[in-house]
Amino acid sequence: MRRGHGNDSLLLDDLDHEILRILEEDCTLTYHEIAKRVGRSPWTVRHRIERLRRMGIIKGCRAVVDYKALSYSEVILFFNVPPRTWRRLGLHEVSGNGQGIIHN
Repeated sequence: MRRGHGNDSLLLDDLDHEILRILEEDCTLTYHEIAKRVGRSPWTVRHRIERLRRMGIIKGCRAVVDYKALSYSEVILFFNVPPRTWRRLGLHEVSGNGQGIIHN
């Protein structure tokens, strides 16, 4: 077993790391599909994934959306920027409530 980076109480072995690598590539795979790839039973894979979730190593699963395929021509980004740094970044408030939309 290898120790996890940054937290000595987290012990991960090669199987844990392989499962994490596979989930990073495609988190929609079933336990059966992952089990085939790692050569273990689906129950072992399920147990490992649940353990990794309880340990806080797996935080969730996200979709990667291709906005060009949706014909979106622009992207809007949201940032949490403290007002005291707006001027330094060249940003200006639009809504006037201190919580609003800013632009440069």
